[in-house]
Amino acid sequence: MALHLNLYHEIQKQKQQSRRDPLKLGMYGLGVVALCLAGYYCMRLREASQVMGRLDQMQAEWEKMEPLQKAAETRGADLSKAIQTSDALVQKIENRFYWAPLLDQLLEATPKNVQITKFDGKSDIDNGASTCSFTITGLSSGNEPRRVAEELRTALHNKFAEKHGKVTAVFQALDDAAETVFLDGRPLPVANFGIKLDLTEPQQLVENTQPKKTRTR
Repeated sequence: MALHLNLYHEIQKQKQQSRRDPLKLGMYGLGVVALCLAGYYCMRLREASQVMGRLDQMQAEWEKMEPLQKAAETRGADLSKAIQTSDALVQKIENRFYWAPLLDQLLEATPKNVQITKFDGKSDIDNGASTCSFTITGLSSGNEPRRVAEELRTALHNKFAEKHGKVTAVFQALDDAAETVFLDGRPLPVANFGIKLDLTEPQQLVENTQPKKTRTR
C-alpha cells in the first residue's frame, strides 16, 4: 500500500482562501464598475463633442443668414408700406367723385330761358366729409324773371333729390337786371341769380356718380 503525503496542503489552503477573500472580490467589482463608468463618460463626452460641433456649425450658418434675414425684414417693411400706399391710392381712385353726371342733371333741369354763366363746385367726399356743394350763377329771362329763377331753384332741388337723398337749394343772390334779352323774337326782362345746392350722403353720391363699367368679352 502506497503512502502519499501532501506537504503543500497549508499553502494550497491559503491560496484558496486568498482567492475567496471578500475584500479582494469587492475591489474587482469596483474596478469593473469604474471601468464601465469610464466607458460611459467617454461615450457621453464624445456625444457632447458632436453636439458642440453641430452647434458651432449652426451658429456659423446663422451668422451667414442673419444679414439676409435682416435685409428680408427691411424689404418686407418696405413692401408693406408700398402696399398700404397702393391700397390708399386705389381706394381714393375708386371713391373719387364724378362731376359729369351732376352736370348732366343740371342741364336737364335748366330751361331755355335761363343762361348759366358760372359754375363753382366742391366735393369733400374724398376727404371723408359728408357734403358736396356747388353754386351756379346766371341770367333768367321772361315776363317775370324772378319767378323763372325760383322755378329753376325748385326744379334743381327736385331733380337732385331724386338720386342724392337730402338736398338743399337756396338763393345767394336774386336781383333784377337793367338790360333785356331777345327770346323768340321779343325783348324780355332779365334777373341775375345765384343758387347754391348742398348734397349730403356722400356714399350715395359716389355710387350715383360713378360711371358704369362695361365688361368686354
